Amino acid sequence: MTRSRFHYVPLRRVAIVTTCLAVGCTSETSTSLGQETERSDSACSAEAEQLLEPVMVFDAPAEDARPVTELAAGRFVYRCERTDAWTRIIYPAEGEAVDCSYRPPDRRCETGWVRGTLETAFFGRASTSSEPGLSV
Repeated sequence: MTRSRFHYVPLRRVAIVTTCLAVGCTSETSTSLGQETERSDSACSAEAEQLLEPVMVFDAPAEDARPVTELAAGRFVYRCERTDAWTRIIYPAEGEAVDCSYRPPDRRCETGWVRGTLETAFFGRASTSSEPGLSV
């Protein structure tokens, strides 16, 4: 009797792994304002949006958060979760490829929080909503 070299893998597990490879299911624990939080880029949009206006990026979704950087109009961002008036984004560093949703954990994109609405272009349409791809 010959043994097969292939092992049975449940289809559900293959689908999850394939999805994670496609959208970058990664997470890491980080500390922000003294609280440990879980960063999960799998909660972010898989499609980049181009900023139509400059935005200030903060280190946390809080009134006393410190500014991290300002992103100019034309930069690409990926929307993640919302907390009240704040939206977490991930974005490639200046000059890097716009491929945040496909990067391995050791090459992750920058992350931060934006207060208020993001004015972006998504698939050639202007969007001011909190959800990616929804035009107003």
